[in-house]
Amino acid sequence: MSAKLKRILPLALSTLIILITSTSAFAVTPTTGVCDPGSGVDLGTCLKLSNDTPIKDVYSQPAFLVNLIVRNLMILGGMMVLVLAIIVGYKYITGGKKALQDANQIALWGLVGFLIMFGAYWIVQIIKLITGADIIL
Repeated sequence: MSAKLKRILPLALSTLIILITSTSAFAVTPTTGVCDPGSGVDLGTCLKLSNDTPIKDVYSQPAFLVNLIVRNLMILGGMMVLVLAIIVGYKYITGGKKALQDANQIALWGLVGFLIMFGAYWIVQIIKLITGADIIL
């Protein structure tokens, strides 16, 4: 077994076990007739939040849920950019020649990620302006 596979395998197995055995905020709870695979599945009714409230009662349209997820991903992306900036600064201050090269690579890819995130935000804003769609970002 290769060294790379030996490092990745425990992480992959533990992630799989957590996904299979954990109780998440969403749990599929079948009800009579509505969630039967043969009759078509209404996910808004079948998927319930942790307090047994169907998702469709909290989020009346899929757009509300998508906006919530995207907004939180933008916040997470911003925090990641901040962490990358701190890592790059630390490597520049404490490192030698190899650390400077690593810091340059991290800074480059952090900047690319930020530009993609920034561009996606403004593309959505332009689409919102042109179409008049109600996008909450």
